[in-house]
Amino acid sequence: MKLALHQRPSLAATVAFAVLLHALLLLNLPLIVQAVAALLLAGWLPGLLLIEWLLGRRTVALDRWARHLYAIAAGYSVMTLVMLALSYLPGGVAAWQIYVVVDSVLLILVVLIFTSANSAPDQNHAPALPSSEKASKSNPFWIVTGVLLVLFVGGGLRLTNLGYAEFQGDEGRAVQRAAAVIQGYEDVLFLHRKGPVEILLPTLVYTLTGHLNETTARLPFALANMAGLVAVFVLGWRLLNPAAGWVAAMLLALDGYFIGFARIVQYQSVVILMSVLVVLILHCLVQRPTELRRYLILAALFLAT
Repeated sequence: MKLALHQRPSLAATVAFAVLLHALLLLNLPLIVQAVAALLLAGWLPGLLLIEWLLGRRTVALDRWARHLYAIAAGYSVMTLVMLALSYLPGGVAAWQIYVVVDSVLLILVVLIFTSANSAPDQNHAPALPSSEKASKSNPFWIVTGVLLVLFVGGGLRLTNLGYAEFQGDEGRAVQRAAAVIQGYEDVLFLHRKGPVEILLPTLVYTLTGHLNETTARLPFALANMAGLVAVFVLGWRLLNPAAGWVAAMLLALDGYFIGFARIVQYQSVVILMSVLVVLILHCLVQRPTELRRYLILAALFLAT
């Protein structure tokens, strides 16, 4: 009962936020606002709850950075799995179907968190921090400043003027096949020679907002690319120190290929994010082999995505 009372405020805020996102999608708002709301409702929010249920709560400073990244990546996994399952149903994909499935997932996760004893903080059994992590905790201001600088540089090169050009080449085919999934062509994903994520993410945005343009189609991949920069920073921090992570992340923030992947409807940005986080999880398990089953499930989910 103590756990239920402890979790009640955060779960109530989650429900309220979900209601707000539904309202944003139903109102006549700018397309970019609705696209962001769609990604938050179908991706980030269930991803956040999934991590809360699967991993519980931690007090380690570095783990808090990783948890936010895990929630973002889990959101991409949830969106991919939900859209993949709906695409296999007879007929096309409709907005109400996404709402039903996503809301059901949110409800199930809320109930699991509300009733799971594993969600409670465990101060007495928290694993000991390696010496490098203890040193990292002493300079939170510079760490936050470094991450913000990476995001400012990376975001300026990735999120600015995403609709700079019409769909071209492979991204045009991905968007066409997203429309075909909505219309109910059941063989589209099987004819595609790449993974389905570059089709399913635009499909979700298109279905929930009713429209799709170059900016909103590219937005999920640009955001995944941005999360990948922070993931590289955290991995470098874990392997060596915050300075090494910052240098690696800043180099990728300025890398032309990495910028290019962020600005097209292609799968590479999602692959980079998931790959870095799988390495991060496995490295953490080598250093602190606790809760192997839960973290390996998470690593397997990211690897499959």
